[in-house]
Amino acid sequence: MNVSILQIMKIRNLIKKPCIRIIIILSVLFFLWFFVKEYYNIASPRNGSTWNQNENGIWLDRRWMREPVSKLPDEQLRQKLDAYKKRGIRYLFPHVCPMDEKGHLPEINHERVQSLLKITEEYGDFFIILPWVGGSIETVDLSNEDKAGYFDPHSENIRTAFHGIIKALKKRKDIPAFSGIAIYSDWTIDEAEWKIYDKCWLGE
Repeated sequence: MNVSILQIMKIRNLIKKPCIRIIIILSVLFFLWFFVKEYYNIASPRNGSTWNQNENGIWLDRRWMREPVSKLPDEQLRQKLDAYKKRGIRYLFPHVCPMDEKGHLPEINHERVQSLLKITEEYGDFFIILPWVGGSIETVDLSNEDKAGYFDPHSENIRTAFHGIIKALKKRKDIPAFSGIAIYSDWTIDEAEWKIYDKCWLGE
């Protein structure tokens, strides 16, 4: 017991020395700075406007290739395209599939496709259309991804995606192969997620 008291007294006397106090204070400040820095990087990353080149893309649902013009009016398409251009989304990936079990593509609506091409021409050469194909209709259901077994909205969402993208970009000063990001997808993203896009990627 006496030994313990003596040790405590020695430590207290040591702490009273100015140089030791300075070391302790600096150590505490360093650990606080490190904690705040790491927390900030994880919880609230800086926006990606530094890397945004208005060369972004978005996956579009099958309506853009197969829906009759009467059910998807041209004016509705223009409203979407106006919003995409404002957000620097240039590459459009309309869904052509799903395929049947033999790998055959479904029929597209030629009137719809011609209308889409005509409307995008109104924006000059800004938009680039790149149709995409997916899996078999027997194995892939794109109608409700929240219920699909291959998708976890808790960890796979636009906010966590931007955390990873921005953190990776911050580690590299020169990234010649990077031109933009692509949103998956037009038929699942909601207004709250668009606000996250505007804040995290456009810095608005």
